[in-house]
Amino acid sequence: MRVGGLAFSNGVMIRGPNYICSTALKSDGKIVKRKRFKPLLDRKFNVPILRGAINFFEFLIQSSKETLWSLSQEDDEEYNAFDLFLMVFLTLVIVFVIFKAIPWAVASFIPNVFYANIVDLIVKIVLFIGYLFLLRNLSATKNMFKYHGAEHKVLNAYKNNKKLTLTNARKESLIYPFCSTTFFFLVLVISFFFYLLIPQDLSYTYNILIRVLLLPLIAGVTYEFLRSGFNFSPALSVQRLTLSEPDDKHLKIALISLKDCIKAES
Repeated sequence: MRVGGLAFSNGVMIRGPNYICSTALKSDGKIVKRKRFKPLLDRKFNVPILRGAINFFEFLIQSSKETLWSLSQEDDEEYNAFDLFLMVFLTLVIVFVIFKAIPWAVASFIPNVFYANIVDLIVKIVLFIGYLFLLRNLSATKNMFKYHGAEHKVLNAYKNNKKLTLTNARKESLIYPFCSTTFFFLVLVISFFFYLLIPQDLSYTYNILIRVLLLPLIAGVTYEFLRSGFNFSPALSVQRLTLSEPDDKHLKIALISLKDCIKAES
C-alpha cells in the first residue's frame, strides 16, 4: 500500500489511498485522533504526469486541512473554509515570491538563456536551503522536526515489512525517499530544464507567467521520477535540514497514525 505523511508541531498525519489519519499530542498529555475518508484523486486520473500534478495540489490542500485541525487541538478554536483558503493562498504567495519572482529578478538581466537560468537555479537553491536553516533554528519548529523524523522512521519500518513497534521504529533511517522536502528540491532542479525553453527576449512579467503555468507539468514530471524509484543524493541530503532524531513520544504518535491508516484501508 502506498502511504505518505506530514508532521505537525504536535503530531503526525498518515495518508493512504483512501484515508487520512492524524494524531496529535496535546500539551496536557491527551492524545487526540481523527480519520477522514478522502480517496486520492490521482487514482481517478491515473495518467502519468497528470496524476503527479493532481497529487501535488491535493497534498497542499489536504495537508493544510490537517495542519489547521492539529492547531485547533491546542487553542480549542475551530477553523473554517476561509482559514483553509487563507493558508493555501499564503503558502502559494510565499512560494511564488521566494522561488519565482526573486530568483528571476536577479537572473533576468543576463542575456544568455542558459546562464540566466543557471543563476536562477542557484538563487532558488540558496533561498530554499536558507529557508530550511531558518526554520531549523526556530524554537517553534524543533518539535515538528522530531515528529517529521518519527514519521519517516515508521514509514520506513512499514516499507521494510517490519513489525510496527517502538523498538523497530527506532532502528529505522530518518531518510525517506518520498519526502515532500525531496520533492520540492527536485522541482527546483527539474524546472531548470523546462525554463531553458522560454525565450529570453520575453518581458519579466510574461516570463514569470509562463514559469507559473509550467508548475503543474514540472510537478507531474517530478512525481514520476520519484514514483519510478529515482534517488538524487543531494535532494535526499537536504531532508536532514528538516529532520531531528525523535523521542519515543514522537514515535508513538506516528505509529498510532500509521496503524489507524492501515486498519482503515483494510
